[in-house]
Amino acid sequence: MPRVPDSLLDAIVYVYPNLEAARRGDRTGATGFLIVTLFKDGTDAGHIHVVTNRHVVIDHAEPAIRLNKSLGGLEMLAVPRSDWHYHPDGDDVAIAYLDIDPKILAVTVDFITPSDFCTPAITNLRDIGAGDDVYFVGRFGGLSHAEEREERNLVVIRFGSIARKPVRIRQDRTGIEQESWLVEARSLSGFSGSPVFVWASHPGGDNLSYLGTGRDSFLLGIVWGHLPDRTVVYETGPDGKPAETDQFVELNSGMMCVVPMWTIAQVLNSDELEAKRTRVEERLRADRRRLGTNIESGEPD
Repeated sequence: MPRVPDSLLDAIVYVYPNLEAARRGDRTGATGFLIVTLFKDGTDAGHIHVVTNRHVVIDHAEPAIRLNKSLGGLEMLAVPRSDWHYHPDGDDVAIAYLDIDPKILAVTVDFITPSDFCTPAITNLRDIGAGDDVYFVGRFGGLSHAEEREERNLVVIRFGSIARKPVRIRQDRTGIEQESWLVEARSLSGFSGSPVFVWASHPGGDNLSYLGTGRDSFLLGIVWGHLPDRTVVYETGPDGKPAETDQFVELNSGMMCVVPMWTIAQVLNSDELEAKRTRVEERLRADRRRLGTNIESGEPD
């Protein structure tokens, strides 16, 4: 596996049930990450979106996110449930547009973008499938409460490999047959919404590099959960020997479920989000004409 660049860590956000929980640094919550889409006018300006799972935000009136700032420290933002956009088929994806100044964030417009998505075409071209290495970045709930209250999101990186190409997995909480990559990796509570990258460096491929021209690393999807393994509970029988009961306990099987990026792209490219991006660009163009300033630098033309 390659050395993962530190810049990736700043694209990760923590998601909380509400703003107060975010300020306290509670352990409750999950992970999300930022995606940037460029303006249509060809400038280097970009739209910031936050991506996580539907199940992470749908039950809260005003969930909040915690982001790393470019000059250090954290930014806390309440993102009302009404601001999140979901997949029409109920897939476990939620995306919100963040109408904020990207300069305050520790993430640039060239990272992460839709060009980094593992599309069906990339999957076929790179022959991505069982055995390919993956890594995912997110919030490890095992960290102490003190660490959660640091002035930075202290994310972790975990590793694994693709176990099977996408199949339909029934989600108990929703009843949805969620299309999912199966990944041999240990996901835990708190990693929901984490981005999963595949390292597709096959013989004859491009030179090894990270996201960018000639890259071999692609955004495979986001974690939504893991498949449990059931173990029967035994008790001592009348003869003093262990006997099976009708009870069981659920264990982590180490099989992680990942929503494919092509499902997430469908939400990102929805008419609602596209209309929102268009309104923002029109507003900024109007401001530039009115003020006679450059949209990129904010300095006089």
